[in-house]
Amino acid sequence: MTSDELSASTPSAQRPASSARLAIRLQRGGGLAFAIFLTLHLISVLGGLGGEAVFNRLVSATRAVYQYLPLELALLAAVGAHVWGSLLRWWRRPAGAELPAGIALQGWAGFILLLFFVGHVLFTRVIPGWLGFKADFGYVRLTLEIWPTFFIPYYAALGAAGAYHLIFGLFQFLRRPLRSRWPVALAVSLVFLVLPVRMAVGERAWADEELLRYLGPVAVTTPWLLDAAEEDPLVRRYQALAGEGNRAESPDR
Repeated sequence: MTSDELSASTPSAQRPASSARLAIRLQRGGGLAFAIFLTLHLISVLGGLGGEAVFNRLVSATRAVYQYLPLELALLAAVGAHVWGSLLRWWRRPAGAELPAGIALQGWAGFILLLFFVGHVLFTRVIPGWLGFKADFGYVRLTLEIWPTFFIPYYAALGAAGAYHLIFGLFQFLRRPLRSRWPVALAVSLVFLVLPVRMAVGERAWADEELLRYLGPVAVTTPWLLDAAEEDPLVRRYQALAGEGNRAESPDR
């Protein structure tokens, strides 16, 4: 046995290879589970193009599938495995290696999802479950109505990144050529860039009374958001109504 063969057969030489295989398995296994959820979630969100009734119907139908605590915990584990495997592969990539544009976009899309993941889960799942209301069309519409300069880019970036990461990843899993992956993924992601604009301006028939009921949870959890939009007519009306309610509940002196 030559010295090269001997060194290749030693445990120290085998560890990087086994670590690379583990990273690939974590990334692919966790990614496949996450892809199932992301497909359902993006389909339901696309209901926003059809207006309130379609959006709420699709969201309710898909949440009945994945908003089950054991399944949600398994999904969080899958996301963690996918992220960890992705970070391991990124860390072990050859120094100075240049990635094709489509793969680089896939990485950036994953980074955007990771950046917004905790906040998105907190405000659409944890807080609504805690305070007993649904994060439905009205909840989304409220954020677009009062804080459009933040939430329109936020929803657009989150939806587009999710769509690109999903489509590109599925094509990669199916071993489709790179040249056919990123154009399709990019085309689908563009739909989500216009979705929040459609939801913001598509249904001006919404009455203030229908949006006011969502400001209560906002006031409890993130009062600084109300402070940031204190000049908005809807926020001023809510604060006036809240003040009247407090005066009515206080004992007479």
